[in-house]
Amino acid sequence: WDHPPGSAVFAMRASREGPDQAWLLDGAAEEQRSLLVAYVLLLVGGMWGLHYAYLGDETKARAYRQTLGYCFLGVLLDLCRLPTLVAEANLRLAQDLESTLSEVSRAQQYSPPGGGGGRGVGG
Repeated sequence: WDHPPGSAVFAMRASREGPDQAWLLDGAAEEQRSLLVAYVLLLVGGMWGLHYAYLGDETKARAYRQTLGYCFLGVLLDLCRLPTLVAEANLRLAQDLESTLSEVSRAQQYSPPGGGGGRGVGG
């Protein structure tokens, strides 16, 4: 998400999605990956794949741990590629959020009023 939880665009998006889904948008803004944090992790533990673990790519993180960052050449390459990697990770997070929102919306659309189809008291 491009807009922080306090912004007008965030509020507009939250009101469009509905009050029950606003907490999902707030959580998504907090989950967004930071380029600065990714660079720090790359510089501190790039050979062990810490930046890939942070970005959610456990397969690459494991490969980096096993090969010491592809013999350090992968770490050097990632210094240039990191903005793209962070943008892709944030895009994946946004797509996951959109699918979650559509599932919640669909579930709310098809749920019976009153929260269930069970019998009332005494009956």
